[in-house]
Amino acid sequence: MFKHLMWVAVALPSTAMAAETPDTAVTTLISGLEELRKPSKRSATIVQNLHQSLDIDGLAERSLTKTWPTLDAKQKKDFRALLRELMEKVAYPNAAKAFSPSFDRNIAASVKKGQSHWVSVEISHPDQGLIELDFVLTEKAGNWRIVDVHLDGVSLALNIRNQMQAVIKKDSYAVLLKRIREKIDAEKS
Repeated sequence: MFKHLMWVAVALPSTAMAAETPDTAVTTLISGLEELRKPSKRSATIVQNLHQSLDIDGLAERSLTKTWPTLDAKQKKDFRALLRELMEKVAYPNAAKAFSPSFDRNIAASVKKGQSHWVSVEISHPDQGLIELDFVLTEKAGNWRIVDVHLDGVSLALNIRNQMQAVIKKDSYAVLLKRIREKIDAEKS
């Protein structure tokens, strides 16, 4: 299950979604994931709302670190689009498995820390017990975006960055793109 939650932090988009508070941004994300559990509800609107609650563009840049500045505008645009597709086809459905409207969940704390806001959510899972998630948000153009999720104190965005950097270092950026596409294709079949 924790593997499924890891992918919550992967997607980060650039379109704005109105969210009055950090708490509502997190609630919107979780509600959207819960809706994805219903096969008849896998609409483009739900996916777009999920994309808009996350900072996918920021994740793209932070994940590629030194590689990002070497990419031209088209390559950056293509990588962002690939991350969005990875989120839609792999991350969101996998993360949705961890959430159910029947699970008890509540916002345990909501605290401003410097330029970011942390929203702690506790979920009572029937098999896993109490799961504590810390959502890290920043405000961009008047809207709150989730930039990271911490599970048991581990930054999922950092985990993703480290995985991508390991592939680039061992192989290449081209191999990273190939592996992401293979992961997407595997979920389609």
